Amino acid sequence: MKKISRVLLFVLGLGVQGAVFAGPNDIPFADRYPPESINSMERAQEVITAYEKEKAEWDQWRSVEDKACYRNFFVNDCLDDNKKKYAREVAKARAVWLKARDFERQYKANETKAKREANLTKQKQKIAQHKDHSDKEVFSDTTRTQERDLTLEQEQANQKEYELKQQRHKERVKQEQMKEKPTPSTTMDERLKARAERRKAAEAKRLENIRKRASKAAEYERQVKLREEQKNQVLEDLSTIIYK
Repeated sequence: MKKISRVLLFVLGLGVQGAVFAGPNDIPFADRYPPESINSMERAQEVITAYEKEKAEWDQWRSVEDKACYRNFFVNDCLDDNKKKYAREVAKARAVWLKARDFERQYKANETKAKREANLTKQKQKIAQHKDHSDKEVFSDTTRTQERDLTLEQEQANQKEYELKQQRHKERVKQEQMKEKPTPSTTMDERLKARAERRKAAEAKRLENIRKRASKAAEYERQVKLREEQKNQVLEDLSTIIYK
């Protein structure tokens, strides 16, 4: 009789254990979201969202099934089976999630690279336009200098100052490009934030330099105009004295 009771309990235990293997979804996650289907940003984000829901459902499943194990004769075996099934199914779903996450990261990295290259192209175009404009200004300044009887030393000094400014500008651009390289110790968001801050600082500095150059040019024009007026005044005074 005792032997029959033990066998009966064993059979009943197996019956309860067998019920544990029903999962929250009839179709596995990898079948619903095949890894090879992750070929767009929209699909990757869909898989990432679905995995979060899938993980929550498996968490709920394990909580319910673990409680049911305590009504089972073989409690430890039941809990162990739940743990193994939970780990196995979540790991399969996570493998698909990892592929989606890597696709999303690579997509954003490519997008950031494309934006950076576009910004660099625009910056180079601005530099070229600024150089062309500056060359015209230098030519115009040289013409005005000759008309106003400026000395050769002043012309050479102006040209040297212009070349020095161009060299400094090129060095700043080169330094900004070197700073664009990401450091492995920071996250993608931190690198993007740092780059945005550097670009903002560089743009502010560039605008400040333009303002300073404009201010210097205005001061230069004022000084030239003042000398012209003084020269005209002297000539007028001499003319007055001579014709008296």
